[in-house]
Amino acid sequence: MVARVFACLFIESRSTSTDAIAQMIGVPADRSWSIGDPRGKTGKSYATNSWSLISETEVSDESVARKEIKARIADILERIRGHEAMFRSTATGEVSGLLLGITANSVPAIILEASQVAGIATLGVDLEIDILLSGDGPS
Repeated sequence: MVARVFACLFIESRSTSTDAIAQMIGVPADRSWSIGDPRGKTGKSYATNSWSLISETEVSDESVARKEIKARIADILERIRGHEAMFRSTATGEVSGLLLGITANSVPAIILEASQVAGIATLGVDLEIDILLSGDGPS
């Protein structure tokens, strides 16, 4: 089984374009969409503009997933370093957060370093952790 670890720092806005968000923060988005853009094959469209930094990996050994959780958070924090105040200012009054997604056979231990917790706090965002079990593991 392949384990997947995904981290996404995001801001969603109804009033500020993704280009303006990127310019205000000083960091280009890895992924973005605008109000009215199609949402895949659903036939629906996005109701907000969204700017996000993405860091993701797949590993064949689930024991490596634990290390990759720290690595994905570290990657996001490193890429936003020096722009924390502008991110926080831009995110104020908008929907924002840091999403950590994990897909694996079993729930890995999630241990963040104190410096990573402090880095997340500096951004002024909530940390959401979503774990999806693949169902191939022991019952």
